[in-house]
Amino acid sequence: MLNPEAAQAQLKQLFNPDWRSQHLQQIAKLPPPLAAVGYGLLGHNEDGRSGDYTQTYQYQEKALQALEELSDSDRLQIFSILFPKFSDTVELAWQLHNQLPYQQGYSRRSFRVPHNPELNQAKRGQWLTQLIEAIEGYEQELEWFADWVPYLTYGAPDALGILFAAAINRGDTLGQTILQILLDSARAIARLAQWDDM
Repeated sequence: MLNPEAAQAQLKQLFNPDWRSQHLQQIAKLPPPLAAVGYGLLGHNEDGRSGDYTQTYQYQEKALQALEELSDSDRLQIFSILFPKFSDTVELAWQLHNQLPYQQGYSRRSFRVPHNPELNQAKRGQWLTQLIEAIEGYEQELEWFADWVPYLTYGAPDALGILFAAAINRGDTLGQTILQILLDSARAIARLAQWDDM
């Protein structure tokens, strides 16, 4: 594992400060109803203009509500712009929320409601917002995110963890690769912890 300073230096070289503006330009090419949702997910109004903090939150909430009502194919069009290298996995993770506990917070219980997806709506929306924050600025493959997740933003491990679970659940080569990266990372951490105990 890299030390945090070296990791941040490498991430800085890969970071694209124009990520948001580039994605807003791509969203503009979508049909207007889908573009409005895409803009909202990035905290902009239906015309692609940004607002203050409160407005940004309101735009995101409205977009998340609209996203819930879209067909899978329409939602995938938006995901293909926001997550071009792994949009299909994001859709799988979106669907995976129906199998996850719907409660949040420290006092949550492991209750699941697979036949009532509306109960997962708030948690799914929070996850998607965290995922966008975690990947913003990096146009990388999913395997790269598995390698670099410890060094990204605060919410990145939680948001990307569900994405990795969806990839692993699919059972294809990508899922196997993600699983191996995560196992190797866990082993490296365990070896470091073993040396610290000596």
